[in-house]
Amino acid sequence: MYFDTSGVSPYFIARFIELVGSKKLVFGSDALYNKMIYSIYFIYKASILARSKESREDIMLNILGRNFQDIMEKTRYAGSTLGKGRDNPQVSEN
Repeated sequence: MYFDTSGVSPYFIARFIELVGSKKLVFGSDALYNKMIYSIYFIYKASILARSKESREDIMLNILGRNFQDIMEKTRYAGSTLGKGRDNPQVSEN
């Protein structure tokens, strides 16, 4: 299970990182309501506030892209309905 950061304060994000870690968070911008730069700044601020063994760099990279990439790779190779069809050679069309 993953959670996203849209509409959440940097303090909440930092607390989540402290309790669960950054590997269960994906970036959400809430772009219709906030400017993208604010959402990115919230991740940066949370990486400073969090009392975690993870480095700031790892926290930011995980949330801003690494975790989503991992989800996409797992989905592609899991044979889920998202990956069915000719684009996924491991899933039969029959």
